[in-house]
Amino acid sequence: ILTTARPQTPVVNCPSICENSNNNIFTLTGSSSSYHWPFPSTGTIIRGPGTSTVSASWTTGADSVSAIAIGTGGCNSLPGYCVPTIVPPPTIVFSHEDDLNDVSFNDQTAGATQWAWNFGDGGTSAEQNPFHTYPGPGTYTLLLSVANASGCNGVAYQLIEIVDEIVVPNVITPNGDGVNDLFTIKTQGLKSYELTIWNRWGTKVFATTNALDHWDGKLNGNPVPNGVYFYILNVTRSTKQLEFHGNVSVFN
Repeated sequence: ILTTARPQTPVVNCPSICENSNNNIFTLTGSSSSYHWPFPSTGTIIRGPGTSTVSASWTTGADSVSAIAIGTGGCNSLPGYCVPTIVPPPTIVFSHEDDLNDVSFNDQTAGATQWAWNFGDGGTSAEQNPFHTYPGPGTYTLLLSVANASGCNGVAYQLIEIVDEIVVPNVITPNGDGVNDLFTIKTQGLKSYELTIWNRWGTKVFATTNALDHWDGKLNGNPVPNGVYFYILNVTRSTKQLEFHGNVSVFN
């Protein structure tokens, strides 16, 4: 009876892996010149199949990676195993404050060690909390890429709207179709804000001191009648106080 010895069971080394990343290097130690890597569905070999070192992409979730040494005469080794450590990407949290075209950004991403800001107008920054001046009014797509100590990256986008004047709509259609339903005043760089809206009989239908509050065309939870309503807006910008008067038409 002729027998063939199995190759030595390979010792498989798994790296720490960022979710949804490429070029993750898996290595093994063994006595064979050829190996088979049964990868789980979470990983895909990109380079080096059949060798002792493979590069693989990885999606998300931990799973076991195995390798088998290919021997002669159909005798292969028992599989060696390892389970990679999966590191999630940073969850990006940031805010911004506007003063006309000047915007201050503040990143609060936990564990962040590197930042790459693209302000959407050609400007960039690697600071954690940058300050940026936009060239003028418009809507800019801000991109923030953040890396943590493990080298895992997260990316977030946000639209930044630059308004250099107070824009007040003159008509709203609060019919619930999601289009022009709210009386929204676009403002920027204000220190104080006070808005009141009245009907033609002098009844106050809406009042707020918060620029983020919007009138939904209702009074006490009920839609107001169609018609013309009058507003008074008092704001303070820098050291200048401004008052605006006008009207808005409501069509339900």
